[in-house]
Amino acid sequence: MDKLTFIVLPGFTMDYEDLEPITDKVKELYPKAKMIKLNPPYRKVSIYKNMKYRAWYDYFSDNRFKEECIDTQQLIESRKRIHDKILKESKYTNLNNIYLLGYSQGACMALDAGLTFLHKIGGIIALKGHIPSKTFESLSVKQNVFAVHGRSDKTIGFNVASKSYHNLANRGYNIEYLKQNCNHGLKTGLNEQLKYIENFIKYC
Repeated sequence: MDKLTFIVLPGFTMDYEDLEPITDKVKELYPKAKMIKLNPPYRKVSIYKNMKYRAWYDYFSDNRFKEECIDTQQLIESRKRIHDKILKESKYTNLNNIYLLGYSQGACMALDAGLTFLHKIGGIIALKGHIPSKTFESLSVKQNVFAVHGRSDKTIGFNVASKSYHNLANRGYNIEYLKQNCNHGLKTGLNEQLKYIENFIKYC
């Protein structure tokens, strides 16, 4: 297998180092892989009284059991940043060796950026996320997607995630969706996820 490149997208209020329980395990599977850290910027967050946190986009609401109201312009700006990073990395490796790996809000961002990118990449790995409604307005190439979500997750509603994935599958996209009986955390169900990720990369 050619050398893989993972562009890693951390979640809300997180940076790359917070994802080490995941990235360290991925590196064990693929010791020669290139890991690109792409942290979300610091920005004012409306639901936290405009205090600054790392965030790919702002949240105007905090309802975990239906899709939150977000700043879609910031989503699009973050999308472009990730597209630019993919194009930059494509100078060093084939696009089909590049994977977006996101956790929580980073998973939402990986799905948005990957599904709106104009060329086929290796795939999208979304841990604990959902596809924002705005993404469906700009779907592009039918990327391969692996997504996982906990049935009792308390930060992104399970039904919100499932509905978005079913919507994508109904449009003919290849998506593998793992549902875990847990409140999804960084280490929760990770070994099972890694087995699925390994098969996803091997066969997609």
